[in-house]
Parts: sequence; structure tokens; C-alpha cells
Amino acid sequence: MDSELCKLSDAVVVQTPQMKEAVEKRFGKAGFIIDEPYFNPRVAPRFSPQPGVVKLFWCGHPSNFDTLPYGLRQLSRVSVKRVQLEIMSIEAPPTSLYSKVAWRVPVDYNCIPFSIEAQKKSMEKCDFVIIPSLATPTKLIKPANRLVAAIQGGRFAVAHPLPSYKELADYCWCGDDLREGIEWALDHPGEAMARIERGQIYVENRFSLEAVCARWKEVIAGVRLLVNAPSHGHGTAHRSHAHHQKQVGVLYRCYQVCGVLTQAGLVNRNIAGPHAQAVPAGVQGARRHPAQDRVPVGARDRVYGVHVHPEFDGVPR
Repeated sequence: MDSELCKLSDAVVVQTPQMKEAVEKRFGKAGFIIDEPYFNPRVAPRFSPQPGVVKLFWCGHPSNFDTLPYGLRQLSRVSVKRVQLEIMSIEAPPTSLYSKVAWRVPVDYNCIPFSIEAQKKSMEKCDFVIIPSLATPTKLIKPANRLVAAIQGGRFAVAHPLPSYKELADYCWCGDDLREGIEWALDHPGEAMARIERGQIYVENRFSLEAVCARWKEVIAGVRLLVNAPSHGHGTAHRSHAHHQKQVGVLYRCYQVCGVLTQAGLVNRNIAGPHAQAVPAGVQGARRHPAQDRVPVGARDRVYGVHVHPEFDGVPR
């Protein structure tokens, strides 16, 4: 996150309490927590592994490749006859991350490039979504979006216990040893299925676009009141007309988006940087940020990539 952008913003929005704490410690500015919504439609839960075979699916950003060796070493001891593992990312992982793992059973690896459609197909084929992680500062602040996506996709997830995952621990396996999670689910298929079903209800109420948009409206309204409040000693100097009020700048640290990955129900575009596209109609008042020229070119997609829900159409400039 850029310190100059942070200074120019009236509020900083982050996704987890741990991220909020890190922002406040580094930049000295209070933040607001707004969860990332799920983007994929709900898929009917399924848990029916073939006897002796488990199909595992890992999907993540290259920044999470470093979690694979640790997680796969745990899974290498799983008590089955064969493992099928599919790895998906925008970049191919180095083969050393998984080829040196000493599995007790035969394992079939398949690495495929990320796309929305490919992710959907891989989720449909797998028995488990695996989400290994590490207890490092950069991992501990991560949001629960990957776990939410697995539950919404109707698959049983085994995940290391990041702070944001613990909220969803009743709807997956959240523990220190991924192998234990796989074997528990294989021994308790009915309960594994029930966890997915309960999880989808929870996710719908907690991480839907409507729920997250309501939180955005709440935060923006609150920040608008704060920045337009009358200063001490100025009395009637407060401007009462909306079009004379100070514009509210909210800095939201989002993930890099590619412009072409348009999610259902959202407008998803880059609005600055080398891949800039026309500002979509759903983004009311989006304009060039005064700090744009001071943002490194490689970071502009991350700062200016936007997801816009139609709910925000008509928000005053």
C-alpha cells in the first residue's frame, strides 16, 4: 500500500482485523473493515470421493506458491491408494515446489492456467479444495476469500487456521494438519456434506454482494459526514449543499485484476495504469487520482482495479 495514497485518502478500507492493525501501525491512519464478497455462483454441495482415491484442487496467486511444499508434505502421508492434484494459477509454479515431495502413494499432478471457466470445471471435478498457509505476517493478514469460494463452490475445504478462516471453521476443516482434515472427512462423509450445506447458508448471509455493498454504503456515508463536519469555531461555515461538499476519497487495497476477468453481476475494469480501459458507466465519479503519477507503473493495476456492483449506480459524484 502506497504511503502517499494513504495520506491523500480520507479513509482506508481493508479486509481483516489483522490487516487493519498493520495499516494503523505502519501509516498511523485508522481503517475500516469490509469483507470481500464471493463472486462465483452457488453450486450444489457434493462429497462422494471414489474409494481409495482423492482429487485435490489448489487455486491461488503465485504469491501463495510458498505454501505448497509445507501443505503437500502433510498431505503426502494421507491414507489412500492414489492422489490426483490439480494446481491452478496465473503462472505455472516451479516444479520443485511439488516434485520433491515424497508421497507414500502414487500422485498425478496437473498444472493449468487460471481462468474463471477453468476454475469452475476444476472445482466441479475435485473432492477437496486444499488451502495450505504459513504463520508469517503476510499470510496472517489474508482474508477468507479462497475459503469462501470453496464453500460457495460446494466443495469440502481443508485449510490451515489463518485468523480469517476461523470464522468459517464449522463449515470446513480448519486445522494445523491438512492430512487429518482429509482423513476426517473420508471417515465422516455425512458430516462433511452437512458442513458444506451449512456453510453455504452462512456465506450467503455474510459475504453476498448485497451484504458487502450495504457495508460500503455505511462506511462511505460515515466518512462523508466526518470530512464535511463543521470545523470548530466556524459555525455556519459548514456547506449544506451536497454538490459543494468535499469529495470523499477512500483507499481500498484490492487484488490485481486483469480487466478481462469480468465477474457475474459486477463491472470489473482497470481504470488507470498501462492497461487502462474506459471508465464503466457503473463507476460514478471515477477520475484520475492526483497521486497517480507517483504510483509505480507496476502497482497501478492493483490500486486502480475496481469491482463495481450495479447497486452503486447513481451514487452522487
